[in-house]
Amino acid sequence: LGWSNPAILAGLLSAFGLLGLFISNERRVLHPMIDLTLFRNRVFVIGNLCGWLSFAAMFANNILLPFYLQHVLDCSPTQVGLLLTAFPVAMAITAPISGRVSDEYGPLWLTFAGLLITALGLFYFSTLSPTTAILRVVPGSVLMGMGAGIFQSPNNSSVLSSVPPRKLGLAGGINALVRNMGMIIGIAWSVSLFEFWGGVSRPGPGQILGFMIAYHRVMLVATGLSLLAALITLNRSGHNHGLSTVGEHGKTPA
Repeated sequence: LGWSNPAILAGLLSAFGLLGLFISNERRVLHPMIDLTLFRNRVFVIGNLCGWLSFAAMFANNILLPFYLQHVLDCSPTQVGLLLTAFPVAMAITAPISGRVSDEYGPLWLTFAGLLITALGLFYFSTLSPTTAILRVVPGSVLMGMGAGIFQSPNNSSVLSSVPPRKLGLAGGINALVRNMGMIIGIAWSVSLFEFWGGVSRPGPGQILGFMIAYHRVMLVATGLSLLAALITLNRSGHNHGLSTVGEHGKTPA
């Protein structure tokens, strides 16, 4: 419908208005759904913000890559599915290792490294062309999967160990909500920019160049989001250890 459509504008205004009412209500009630005092915790806020940016960046590629594979490189649906498995496989391998290292040395440099590797993977996708060999797509997915695995376990540990034990359930729920919001917003902004820059999801013979230009630009924006998250995560330096901090003393870092 376009961003200037009255229905879209009304929806945006309603969303911001209802969000304001929700926050106002949560600050007044005795037992709020979301304890807003958690957002006074710098480590909690930084962890959730970085998680949100990370997922918003990753899902920009997750939504556009299948169209590139199928309609530019002429991959079959089976080939597309197999190529996309490189991301979760790499993530499944690195996440447990990263979690163990984080428990020993803290989340700071692991989250920073994970976001940098994710940014590198996104930048790699901005270099692909209409004549790229199919298997050359795999390194980008592997880099993104490694980056996500290295980042997420320490980041989740940092978020949960920054709150009192009695609020772990609430903190975990907010953390999951933020990740889901990152996925949804990542899909929304990337498709909007992709179409704004002239890309079409099923390009014809004369539209391939336009598709690639729009795809490359979106990947560069996503790279910037991941790098921004990497800079933000360095501000959690006051919290250098993971869940072991809570388990040992029953308290959280100042």
